Parts: sequence; C-alpha cells; structure tokens
Amino acid sequence: MLTSGLFMKKQQIENLANLKLAVDNAYDHMMITNPDGEVLYANKAAEKLTGYSFEEMKGHSPRLWGGQMDTDFYKNFWKTIKIQKKVFVGELHNKRKNGEVYFAEVRIAPVLDKNKKVKFFVGIERDITKEKEVDRLKTEFISLTSHQLLSPLTVMKGFLDLLSQERFGKLGKKQKFFVERIQSANKNMIDLVTSLLNITRIESGKIFVESKLIHLDELIQGIADELSEELNKKKQKLEISIPSKLPTVHFDRNLLRQVYLNLITNAMKYTGQKGTISVMVKANDQEIISQVSDNGCGIPKQEQTKVFQKFFRATNVIENEPHGTGLGLYLVKLITEMAKGKISFESEEGKGTIFTLVLPIRAIH
Repeated sequence: MLTSGLFMKKQQIENLANLKLAVDNAYDHMMITNPDGEVLYANKAAEKLTGYSFEEMKGHSPRLWGGQMDTDFYKNFWKTIKIQKKVFVGELHNKRKNGEVYFAEVRIAPVLDKNKKVKFFVGIERDITKEKEVDRLKTEFISLTSHQLLSPLTVMKGFLDLLSQERFGKLGKKQKFFVERIQSANKNMIDLVTSLLNITRIESGKIFVESKLIHLDELIQGIADELSEELNKKKQKLEISIPSKLPTVHFDRNLLRQVYLNLITNAMKYTGQKGTISVMVKANDQEIISQVSDNGCGIPKQEQTKVFQKFFRATNVIENEPHGTGLGLYLVKLITEMAKGKISFESEEGKGTIFTLVLPIRAIH
C-alpha cells in the first residue's frame, strides 16, 4: 500500500511537471495573478511579448506593460472579472519594455474557491499587431479605391440624368429602357462605394461627426418622400407613426439618416408587392425607441446570427432581390454603436421582421 501511494504521488509530481513544461512553452502569453492583480506566474511567451522577465513582473500588476487604455475600459474589465466573476474577452494595446506599442487579444478568467471567492486570475494574451496592420492596410486600400471610383460614377450619373430627361433629344422606347437599366446599375455602384467609404471612415475613426438637433419626424418623412416612387412601383405601403411632441435628437444628421434609410429600404427589399412597412417612434424617460417593421419574407432562423455581418444577405431575399451590397445593416450597427445606442431585431420566416433602434436619453437635447 505504501509503495502504491508513493507511486501515485510520484505520478502526480510528474504530471504537474509536464503541465508546467507545456504552459511554460505555450505559444500564447499566459499569466496567473492574485485577486489584486499582482503577478504570481508568467510563461516564456509572456516574457517574449512584453520584454520583461518573470522576475521583473513578479509582484507587480500587468500595468507594468499595460495601462494604455482609457478608464472606462479598465472599469468594465475589473467589473467583469472581480464583481460579476465572469470571463473577460477583449482587445487592447500595451507597451513593451522597449517602448513599442503592440495590440493584443486577451481572455482573463477568475478562478473561484468553494465559497465562490476569487482565488486568482488566469490570463491569456495573443499578439495581434500584424493582423491589425493588415486590417489597416486593407481599410486604406478600400478607402482609396472607393474615392477613385466615386468621381467617375458621379460624372456618369450626371450624364445619365441628362439623357433620361431628354436634354439631348427624344429617346425611343428601347433607348429609354437601356438608359434606365444603366441608371439602376450606376445607382447600385454609387450606393456600394458610398457604403464602403462610410464603413472605412468609421472603422478607422476618421469620420467627422457633426452633431446637430434633429427632428425625427422631418428626417423620416424626407426619406419616405425620397422612396415614394420605388414604393409605388412595388405597390407597397409605408406607415409612419411619430408623436407630435417627440424630443429632438442631438447627433449627426447624415449618419442618422443612413440608419433609417437602410432600415426602411431593407424592409422594402424583404417585402413583396403590396406589402406594408411601418415606422413607429416613441420616447420614455430614458430612451428614444424606433421600430421599423414589415410583413415580408422574414429572415431564416439559421441565418439570423449573421444579420449584422459585413456583406451578409439572406438566401430567401437574394432570390427575389438579386441586387444589394450586404453592407446596409453592418453600417447601421456601426453608426448605432457610435451613438451609444442599441440595435436588435425579431424575425420569423414568412411573417416579417421588426428592427428596434434604441438611442439613450443623453443623446437627446
């Protein structure tokens, strides 16, 4: 029995040694801290990533190479792992010992004792600096290309408008048909390029936000007037319900217009002939709530997690509406987040969709 016990103890020691060897040599930066955030253990990857040796880290907090984010980031970080006792996942930038800034993806988990008290934290950090640089170059390329494309497309639109207005002479039936088709293709291209420009500006943080007081009833009615011809073609009905004493919103008019325009045109695409699209806006003490709903084809359940992804278009709408960029709802989400708002939806295939936009009361003047 004694021999057996010694064998088991030896086996446990070997297992622990193998585990430590594996963690020490793991590719990702791994670290253990006490509940106060003081470093108890760091592997070789952590030393390589930060430039600090374990001896330099020991007893210090990760602020030794961190502390580069704003106060709100760290408040949310500590609230998540120490108060809520949940895993924190996010991206941040840190500074190596040599002063070089790097980007990292972090995952920090609290380890609890039997009384649900935090015993220590385990953190894993991965260097994503190269990925960030690739994304930056990609964004700059898309932005530059979009700028170069927009000018000739705008010139083309001007000449097409003159042709359709018969400024250079009467058009025959076939000529009108072809001009209309070219105009439609030109509009789709301008919409795509404009969306790409807006997205790259927002993602790079280079967009200029010009906040002004906005009357939502005027904004939405203007969009309705702009879309009236298209609504008539599909014999669709657009119902608008906005209270007369709705507070004004303080935000960038063009960006907010993009949100409502994309939500309404998206509903039109998902709704067939003689369908109904409704826009309802209301306010409470804390929020302004807008709902854009339709009685169209709805979004397939298996595809609903992808709705706000870049270039996503539901399979059931592509069959009836082949033209589209798949950028509208992605742009809506980006702008909504800029306004510190929330966007969500409910949908049932064959019955329709309701998008709900919530703006916080602080955005109201």
